[in-house]
Amino acid sequence: MKMKEYFFFDELNPKWLQKIVYIIILWYIIGVVIFFLLGFLNVLNVLAASNLLLLLIITNILFKYVRQNENSRYFYLPVIFLLALLEETLVYYSGGGLQGAALSLWHDLALSIPVFLMIGVGILLTNRIKKMNSGEVFLLGYICGFILEIILPGHFFNPILIFLFGGAGAGFYSILYTALAPIPEEPPERNKIQTIKILLIGTIICFFCMVIGGIIGSTLYEITT
Repeated sequence: MKMKEYFFFDELNPKWLQKIVYIIILWYIIGVVIFFLLGFLNVLNVLAASNLLLLLIITNILFKYVRQNENSRYFYLPVIFLLALLEETLVYYSGGGLQGAALSLWHDLALSIPVFLMIGVGILLTNRIKKMNSGEVFLLGYICGFILEIILPGHFFNPILIFLFGGAGAGFYSILYTALAPIPEEPPERNKIQTIKILLIGTIICFFCMVIGGIIGSTLYEITT
């Protein structure tokens, strides 16, 4: 088996789509390496890099060996919850909770976990409207991550932050939502235009779900502090 087949390889994806998946994974890995190298400046960067590497390994194992189980779809949102909980906890203790704005671990978790879960709901709703292949779920997750990690924080015109958070940051959303995605055994074949239309629909749905998740998170934090 080729090494590349270990990283979210799906033979049912069109070749052009699978190549995009590999590019994002490579970008993600480069980001991990950079964070490890930045450990010479701050040891917390090593914790951040270890966190990203661990999550890549876990999600890839789930995708490759667990997703095929017909009962795995029932664990889609619970697994998103647990992995997001792990990721945000480690990110907080590495100094990057809510991109450095978290006042406490609870502040970080209360505001972020509902958003993670609601994006998962948005992906399930999109998949119910139009059955997606794993590559389409991967890209939809990436788009959601790019919105949250780059566009909303205002990093869009900073090439350094785009490079760092566009790979490791936004890429986490790709692997998180694809790991146990309820993909049909024989997803419908589509051309690039059809895939773009589905991603557009999914982005709109997921964006509204993000807003709802943000409202839930903010309300939860306010009533508990």
